[in-house]
Amino acid sequence: MAMAVWLAVSWPFILAMAINYFGWDTVEIGPFTLPYFSGSVRSNDILFFSDDILSQLWENLKSLQTAVFAQGSDLLWNNIPAFGSIYLFSMPFAVLGFVYVLLRLKNNDGAVLLLFFFITGLWCGLCTNGVNINRINIIFYPQILFTALGIYTVFCRMDAFPLRLGVAAAYLLAFALLCSTYFGYYAGQMEYCFFKDFGTAVSALQYSDAERFYITGKSQGENTAYVSEVLTLFYHQIDSEYYQGKTCPEGLLPYGERYTYANMEDIDIDPQEDAAYVAAENELGCFELELYDVEQFGTYYLLETRD
Repeated sequence: MAMAVWLAVSWPFILAMAINYFGWDTVEIGPFTLPYFSGSVRSNDILFFSDDILSQLWENLKSLQTAVFAQGSDLLWNNIPAFGSIYLFSMPFAVLGFVYVLLRLKNNDGAVLLLFFFITGLWCGLCTNGVNINRINIIFYPQILFTALGIYTVFCRMDAFPLRLGVAAAYLLAFALLCSTYFGYYAGQMEYCFFKDFGTAVSALQYSDAERFYITGKSQGENTAYVSEVLTLFYHQIDSEYYQGKTCPEGLLPYGERYTYANMEDIDIDPQEDAAYVAAENELGCFELELYDVEQFGTYYLLETRD
């Protein structure tokens, strides 16, 4: 029954993979399309498509060990530094819980299921190149349960109130520190990861009466105009047909003429033009600032020509 439910949900995904693996033509089923892609980036992330499977397997094993067992550093939005995925000091409990499960496989269906869950996570980690927390998150569910079982085992074997109090205090302290970091320093760091200053400046830009908008191509470092455009499309809620040039709201220039995404030093800035600019802090030197109304949003600025 479980397999039938899984197939009922996943068959489009399986068929799309088959189409691209065997090079079949795109399949159209009413309004739905299962496309053939001439190229694929993500297929290179699968071990079996690697040019050197044994070498890649070894690299995958190291990545798996770092992400899951050593709880090493990861992308900032995946992991809070110094805390790990389940707190660094939880690993001994997780190992003990794993042993607890192994000893109960014979007569406990739950233990079998939990072990199978864990093995499935390991298999995913070995087959996926360069796993990090978000690519191997399936394995943290059994790991948390192993940790809980490990703590339960310690409490059952060592019935001492000071020990129980110490373990509880350790987790309460870790949680308090986690909350303090998450809502404090970490939150400030994450604002930059998700372009808060740029997004705020672009959001303010949409209320400008200027005829043309010039938006910096430095939203995600140097020469990332494509990122600036994607974020602007989101913040300005630009209609897809306007973006494609199929429609143009009355009183506005076509999208391609109204929006320009580039580094300010690459733009011929004309103070007489009816234009507004979103510029990075290091681009302010491109402007005669006394000719503009300037509004700061962190490390980005909105500049509008003065009347």
